[in-house]
Amino acid sequence: MIRRNYSRAISYVIGAILFPAFLNAQSESLNESWRSVLFTTESGLPADQVYDILDRPGRTIWASTKSGLAWYDGYRWHCIDSLRGIPKGQPTAIAPFRNDEIVAIVHSRLYVGSTDGFHLIATGLQGDTAYILSVVQLSEGRLLLLTAYALLAYENGALHRFPLPPSSRILTDGNLNLWKTSKGSIYINTSNGLYRRDGESWQSIIQYRDLY
Repeated sequence: MIRRNYSRAISYVIGAILFPAFLNAQSESLNESWRSVLFTTESGLPADQVYDILDRPGRTIWASTKSGLAWYDGYRWHCIDSLRGIPKGQPTAIAPFRNDEIVAIVHSRLYVGSTDGFHLIATGLQGDTAYILSVVQLSEGRLLLLTAYALLAYENGALHRFPLPPSSRILTDGNLNLWKTSKGSIYINTSNGLYRRDGESWQSIIQYRDLY
């Protein structure tokens, strides 16, 4: 019970910090939009439940749904199924990669691809496929992966360990503990606090020991 309340308190604090920025970004987006369109499976989506949208200037628009990925051609949505290299299922996270390619976590595995199809990325330092918890784009063609055992950087087909914040351990509580905001800030939630990436180091935002 103590652990559950502790985790809940941490979630509330993080939400209190990040939710106003999220609302501001949403209201800006809504104010800029002059009309809205309801997309469903009749529009080509694999499911009506959409959890994430990847929309970049001059790039393909992607939707992450309960039943998989889809991309938009300006008129209809097109599903990415197992014939195009990615298994059916709800992606845990999607992120830009390079050019028009994106990455997606499906069943704890990392896939990279485009409208032409996807393939699995080997994400283990010893050649095995690691259990991927979250992914963000560090820069064009560079990824930051949070796995169950390490924080990893991926670039040009190679992996190397990426430093965690000092004295921190990875959380494997089922939440997306590594994420990137619409303004480009990268955050990581660890065993002892919330941190934001600042240049070449992690800046402490919250130390959980200070809450008690």
